Parts: sequence; structure tokens; C-alpha cells
Amino acid sequence: GKAMLKQLVQDQLRAVLSDYIYFDDATYKTPGWGNVLLENVRVRETAFERFGLPIAVKSGRVGRLEVSLPIGNFNNKPVQLVLHELYVVAGPIRNFDRDRAISNMRKAKADAILSAQAAEIAERLAEQGGDSSSSKRAGKDDAKKRGSSIIDIQTIIDNIQVSISDLHLRFRRRGPAGW
Repeated sequence: GKAMLKQLVQDQLRAVLSDYIYFDDATYKTPGWGNVLLENVRVRETAFERFGLPIAVKSGRVGRLEVSLPIGNFNNKPVQLVLHELYVVAGPIRNFDRDRAISNMRKAKADAILSAQAAEIAERLAEQGGDSSSSKRAGKDDAKKRGSSIIDIQTIIDNIQVSISDLHLRFRRRGPAGW
């Protein structure tokens, strides 16, 4: 029911956002059905790494991160992430390896393609399973439900809209600790 959906949403948010922020269950609140609120969340030092940028976060936090989920209409409406009071102090990565960064981005893209292909193959195999025609029909229905939930989750992830209000970004070439 609702508890299972809440846990699924929390797990997916953690999977999507954990590359960018420190996801702490203590900061996770659900003020209303379809809404998630995280307050005073730290930004990861490696938040820019996925973009292949030679920039490291020295310190950062999000005052408030609001997530609005279009419950019951995930395929047609986007999930909205709104970051309020985003403060980031960033600087250059000392020994940035451009080739390694490009290689990591290519690997991430290849992994995403393989995951999508594996999900599609699993769905096809599940649709072909079953002995009798009634069990085949039931198997197909179950596979469609499982397959559509996999596709829905990927659709949701692919259809996230991010808005930022009150952004404060400082770029420092050197800091007190020599970074």
C-alpha cells in the first residue's frame, strides 16, 4: 500500500540524488501525499564529477529540497525537484584527469544502455513463460505489471524537472587549506 510506495519513492530518490547530496533519512519528510521535503542537506564534494567537469565542491548545502510527485500520472507529468537556498563553494580539481573523466562518462552511458536492454529482455522472457493458456495470460499480465513498473520508474527518472531558487555559488581557485 502507501507504506510500500513511500519506501519505493524514498529508495528511488536516494538512488537518483545520492551522487549529488548526502541523503539522510533524518532529513526526509513527507508533508503530504506526493510531496517529499529534505531540509538542510549537504552537497557532495563529487557532485560535479558526473558531468566531467574539473570542479570539486569544497562545501555546499541545500536549505530545502522539495520533490513533487504526480501520483497516478507519472507517465504524463514530470517529477519536480525544487532546490531552495543552494549554497556552493567550489574550486578546481588539482589533478584533473580529462581522459579518465570522459571514460567514466562513457562507462556510465554504456551501463545505462545495458540496464535498459536487460530490463527489456527480462520483460520479454517473463511474457513468454507459463504452461497453459490461462497461466500464459496471467504471466503476461504479471510481466506487464512488472515491466511497466520498471519502465515507469525509468520514465520518472528521465522526466525529472529541476528548478533552483536562491543560488549562491562561489568559485575559489585556492583556499586556506591550499585546495
